[in-house]
Amino acid sequence: MRKLRDAQDILLQRLQAPPTLPELARLSGTNVNKLTLGFRQLFGCSVYDFVREQRLELAYRMLAAGGISVADAALACGYTDSHFTKVFRKRYGVAPSALH
Repeated sequence: MRKLRDAQDILLQRLQAPPTLPELARLSGTNVNKLTLGFRQLFGCSVYDFVREQRLELAYRMLAAGGISVADAALACGYTDSHFTKVFRKRYGVAPSALH
């Protein structure tokens, strides 16, 4: 459990450029199989889904607070502008430009 929480902390610290699964497993002191299985059991989603959701939540908060462009929010969260708009709209039902 501690190793999975460590993996979660690493991902949260490195959202813009998260480590690969093998690197994350090594950094958290486990192997890829235990990491992926345990992560899904503990957090209810895959490592990839967790990163994507955390990135989108961060972008949403940044845009809702104002003072940042959609392109800058996308870049800060590790997305290209065009891909960001697509996944943001799919997740929240509105274009990111509607918040900013």
